Amino acid sequence: MTLLLALLAFASTDCQPAHAYGPSECEVRTLTLPADGDLTVRNDVSGAIAVRAWDRDEIEVRAEVRAYDSRGRSAADLLAATVLEAGDVLRPVTEGGGWVEVAFTISVPRDTDLDVRTNNGSVSVEGVAGTLRIDSNNGAVRLTDVSGDVEAKTSNGNVVIDLEGETWDGDGLSASTRNGDVRLVVPERYAALVDAGTSYGSVGGIEDDGIEGFRSARESARLYLGAGGPTIRLRTRNGDVQLVRG
Repeated sequence: MTLLLALLAFASTDCQPAHAYGPSECEVRTLTLPADGDLTVRNDVSGAIAVRAWDRDEIEVRAEVRAYDSRGRSAADLLAATVLEAGDVLRPVTEGGGWVEVAFTISVPRDTDLDVRTNNGSVSVEGVAGTLRIDSNNGAVRLTDVSGDVEAKTSNGNVVIDLEGETWDGDGLSASTRNGDVRLVVPERYAALVDAGTSYGSVGGIEDDGIEGFRSARESARLYLGAGGPTIRLRTRNGDVQLVRG
């Protein structure tokens, strides 16, 4: 059964400053969900989604909900009509339409499978190991210290991936954008097969990083880092792909 949570008892006004788009009202709403191994998030309005791993066996959600005067409705009325739906899918629901932004900050156990999608906003995931499906229509994607079976994409925005360890732990990583750059940062001794390509841009990296055959001004490259390993696939249509040791 789907649960609709207005969460007024857990609301505060500790919001970030508003955009200069007209009168608005904002609340921070929080809830705790049981950790059952997976989490699906859909943000069909506007707003970023940030997910990070922690050591607790539960999911904590912080949602900054902001409504603007629009379509003849006051921001206060629209804010009151906006609820968080927490069942099989975590999502904001706005009754009657209007301009609403919801920014999620979510803490999950490290071994959580994620299916995360936002319409207009960035997505960041840090420290999570599992089956990860990340999608932003308009916004940047940032992955930090993730592992498992990972697919991440955006239509408009840059993709930044910052990995840790000595090699990829899991089935592999695929990251893409249509309009934006892709940047992969790996440790000095990282081992992997990097399959990189762009339609209108170049594939390159730091010239003196010791990667044989890795040059700038190329449209595609397959690179063995160290002894190789699981495949890291990087794609952009309009933009550059860059590999950095760091």
